[in-house]
Amino acid sequence: MAEGTASILVACAISAMAFARAPWKSDMPDKDFVWFDGSQLPLEGKGFKAAGGDLYARLPAELRARPDLEKIRGMARNSTGINFRFKTDSDLMRIRWSLANDPPYGSGASTGLAHSGIDVYSWFSCHGWRFWQNDFPRGRTNTLDVVWKPGRACTVYLPLFNKVESFSIGIKKGTSISRARAHALDRPVVVYGTSMVNGYSSSRPGTLWTSILGRMLDVEIVNQGYSGNGKLEESMLEFLGGIDAAAYCFLCCGEQHTIETMRALYRPFLERLHKRRPSVPIVLGEYYYVHGRNAFAFDNPKRDFIADLVAELKESDREFWKNLYIVRASDMTTPEGTFDIVHLNDIGAQKMAEAFADALRRALDL
Repeated sequence: MAEGTASILVACAISAMAFARAPWKSDMPDKDFVWFDGSQLPLEGKGFKAAGGDLYARLPAELRARPDLEKIRGMARNSTGINFRFKTDSDLMRIRWSLANDPPYGSGASTGLAHSGIDVYSWFSCHGWRFWQNDFPRGRTNTLDVVWKPGRACTVYLPLFNKVESFSIGIKKGTSISRARAHALDRPVVVYGTSMVNGYSSSRPGTLWTSILGRMLDVEIVNQGYSGNGKLEESMLEFLGGIDAAAYCFLCCGEQHTIETMRALYRPFLERLHKRRPSVPIVLGEYYYVHGRNAFAFDNPKRDFIADLVAELKESDREFWKNLYIVRASDMTTPEGTFDIVHLNDIGAQKMAEAFADALRRALDL
């Protein structure tokens, strides 16, 4: 074996060993921290006021129990897209989260970190939000110590595919936690769709494209993505219409729909939602497959359906539908941006966020 190759292999082995080690942990005992439960922290990414055990769920228990939402009942308890956004003058934070499910975590394209870990982002006045630290789950209860710059804003993203039973942050005694600066908008952007919104194949919670979108535009995002679903159910219409949203984004064109179900469901769903919230912009994403027989380069009735629907609605009442926008598949996807032809890797997530950000900037005058 060549000397250079051997050196590379040794370096890779050392790197892998370091990666496998537990993260740095302060020797400060828990009793020397002041602890804040998740219910005491500024929580974002929910479309409803939580009660009881629903603090980290994405749908309230009453809706989860309905027959038409049976298939998303479990996923609706996952904390996808939910985050805490705050600032603290402590130079050390201890973050602890407990999960409902035992290891192993992650499957298929879902990493253990995306599935059940957390991401920490820091705000820099000259750069905006930047990735700071994260941690993989090692069991149902996990602890991460984070060295911090006092006074700097922080965002902690929760797991994408697990149910969070409890969450708390400890800061040094004599310090405090408070709300971060206000968002660019005082209402959230709601994103509804399938596994592409749910984050299947994201590498970590912070690289979910809706999380990137929230940082990009400095807005709160309510993630309502459910793998294999996005079926425009009656109960989902009721839930979305009940949110005081700044905008609604849809990406519901996956294989869960046939062209026939799209023709039957899309228009009445959008008409009823828009009648309830007529001043709220709606952004529709096209069918997004980028390779194979369903690629955007080929004739595809599902992709064409969205463009045709937007044109039909605007023609039917231009004033009523003046805030209806479309995101083209060619703008929101790239051949290098998928894990498996369909689902987004981190390159694809950045591309998707940029495309929806462009539409939302126009819709919301950002």
